[in-house]
Parts: sequence; C-alpha cells; structure tokens
Amino acid sequence: MAGGRGWLARVFQPRWMALDDRPGVEHHARTNRVQTPMQIGPIQLHDGARAASRSRGAIGTFYLLSFGALGIYAPYFPLWLEAHGFTGVAMSAIAALSPAMSFIGPPLAGTWSDTRGARGNLLTLLCAIAAVAMLALSAAEAAGLSQRFVIVFAAVLFYAACRSPVIMLADRIALERGGHYGRRRVWGSIGFLLAAAAFGRWSPAESWRWIPLVLASMMGAAALASLRLPRTTTGALAAALPAAAKLHTQRRFVAFLICSALFSASHSSMDLCASLFFRDLGATGVEIGLLWTTGVIAEILLMTSAGGALAVRSETLLVLAYAGGALRWFLTSQLPAPGWAFFIQPLHAVSFALVWLTSLEHVRRTSSPDTFGTAQGLFMAANATGSVLGMLVWGPLYAARGGPSVFLWATALGSLAALLAFVWLFRAPAASAAAAR
Repeated sequence: MAGGRGWLARVFQPRWMALDDRPGVEHHARTNRVQTPMQIGPIQLHDGARAASRSRGAIGTFYLLSFGALGIYAPYFPLWLEAHGFTGVAMSAIAALSPAMSFIGPPLAGTWSDTRGARGNLLTLLCAIAAVAMLALSAAEAAGLSQRFVIVFAAVLFYAACRSPVIMLADRIALERGGHYGRRRVWGSIGFLLAAAAFGRWSPAESWRWIPLVLASMMGAAALASLRLPRTTTGALAAALPAAAKLHTQRRFVAFLICSALFSASHSSMDLCASLFFRDLGATGVEIGLLWTTGVIAEILLMTSAGGALAVRSETLLVLAYAGGALRWFLTSQLPAPGWAFFIQPLHAVSFALVWLTSLEHVRRTSSPDTFGTAQGLFMAANATGSVLGMLVWGPLYAARGGPSVFLWATALGSLAALLAFVWLFRAPAASAAAAR
C-alpha cells in the first residue's frame, strides 16, 4: 500500500497512541521514544505482552457484541415503543433516556477510570446490570405489563445508565493496548451491521416483542467477553483529578464541546425518526434493516480505508463532516420514496464515522493520557446534551408535522455546528499564528 498507513492513520492516530503495530510496543507522548511494553504515561497495565495480545482479540469480540445490541436498539426500539402505545412526548421521554444517561455515566466512569484505574472490572459490572434491566423488561412483556409507562421508563433508565459508559471504557482499553484503533473499532460497526440486517430480515413485525430479550442476551454475552479484558491499572493515578478539572477552562475545548452538542442534536433526528420516516414512506422491516446496513457498510469502509498520502487537519475534517451531516439531513427531508434513501445512507460514513474519529482525535490531542477518560467523558456528555434536547423536540415535531419538517430543522442545526466549527476551531489556529508573527 503506497504511502504507508494512509491518510486516515496519519490523521487519527495521535502521538501518545502506539505508532508501531507490534504487540506490546508503545511510544512516549512527547519524546516519541519506544517505552517498555504496555506502558502509557504513568499507567502500568497488570497484564504482560501475551495477555495484551489476547485482549486485542477480546476487545474486538466485545465491540462486536455491544454494538450488535445497539444495531437492534437504535433502529428497532422506537418501533417497539410505538407498537406498545408510546408515541409523541412519551416516546421522546423514553428514547431520550439513552443520551440523557450519557450526560451522567461517561463523565463519572471516565473520572473513576482516571483516578481509580478501573477498566474491565467496571465494564463487566455495567454490562451485567444492563442485561438484567432488559431481562426485566422482557419479563414485563410476558406478564402483559409492557404498556405501562413507569415500568418501561424504569427498565430503559437502568439499561441506558449502565450502557452509556461501556463504549468509552472499551475505547480506552483498545487505545492502551496499542496498535491500530480503527481496525479494532470496526468490529463494532460490523456487529451493528449484522444485527440490524439480520433482525430486519428474519424477524417479522409481530416478533419485535422479543427485542428486550435479545438485547439482554447480547449485553450478557458482552459482559462475558469483557472478562478477558484488563481488569485494572496501577500507577500515578491520584494526580489525574486536578489535571482533569482544568479541562473546562480551555476555551478551544469548550468550543469543541458546544459544536459537538449542536451536531449531536441534529444527528438525534436520524436516531429517533429515521426508521419511522422510512416506514411511513412505505418501507418494510427488511428494507429498513437494509437501509441501516447500507449506512454501516459505508462506515466500515471509511474506518478501514487507507491509501491516501495527504494528511488533513482534524479541524478541517470536522467542519467537512458536520457539513456532510447537514447535507444528509436535507436530502433525507426531500425523499419521495424509501428506495431513494439507499443513495443517501452512505453519507452515514461522514455524519457518524468521520465525525466520531475526528472528534476522538481532538479529545486525545487536548488531553493527556492520564486525563483522557475525563476528557472523553465530557465529550460524550456534550453529545448527550445535544441528543436529549434534540429528541425532546423531534418526537413531538414528527407527530405534528412529519419527517420532512424534522430533517429540515436538523439541517439547520448541523449547518450551525459546521459554521461555528469553522469560526472557532478551523480559523482560530491560523489567527493565533498570524498574531504571533
């Protein structure tokens, strides 16, 4: 492959991540010197090189299962809610629990990870509780209680609270293991794709009542897979909290969080309303699954792509990705029939994968290895804030005005995020350099 790792690896792999794919090799954040195996900054992992190699396979399995659960929850759980009588404000209130808990869970788990060294032990506990919550909802379904708002709300609350930090913790473990993050993270996209496509293809609408039980099974399997991951870390952990507390004073980081929240609000329109809109346009359950699959295939191709020689600034990519998301929402608002969505869904690679990878790069560059968990938690909390506010609007707006209105307003929010990112993030470094001269 000409040009080595390609432009994605050059853009998205920060200096404190491993620059060498050999097992157990890490590099120092500032000097770029090869350190002893499995050391990142002040943190020493308990496992040796052989355990590190095993954990790389385990993290891929965990991504596959946990994102497989998301591949069922995201496209089909809104339909489960509607089938059980939850529409409008009731649907929005329940659906908003997932991003709402992401406002609380990731910052707490990230800070705990920084200061206490929690890794796989916390991951296993969270997955197990999430599985029990969905198992309880399945039992309520069997008992004929699944149309009671309080019961469904409580079950989804526990599920969302415990699931919200698991990907963040898995990402941190994957980064600390070294190697190519994107190629490991892509197993999550594959899991999402397979689950969304298979459930839509082989599960008729009357079988959607089994969704809570399927989610419980997949999160339980993810808990088992997490047992093979590093349990804890040791090292200079106590100093992480004072350093992490200073993150909110960095103006460019705060500007990044605001842009992330705005774009997340626009993206939540797809999370909540896309399946409903496709269905209202005449799509079957199979077609809805294939539409989501089309987007995830594009996501996989972007995450694993390599071959370009041009390294692009992450700020540039962030502006372009936000603009690409706004274009996706606008084109979706103009759909005359569900078949046309197959030409639009590949923009998911831009509106999700490119936004996520670029944002994670910005978080890594802003933070240090011992405060990365807290910074990542704040980033996810900003996303959650936008998603919650968006979902509380999109549900009632869809019920009152339909899909085109929802996605036109989402276009406006995505465009605003792109504009602010251009002014605050893209132009700011150039302005600072000019002032220095």
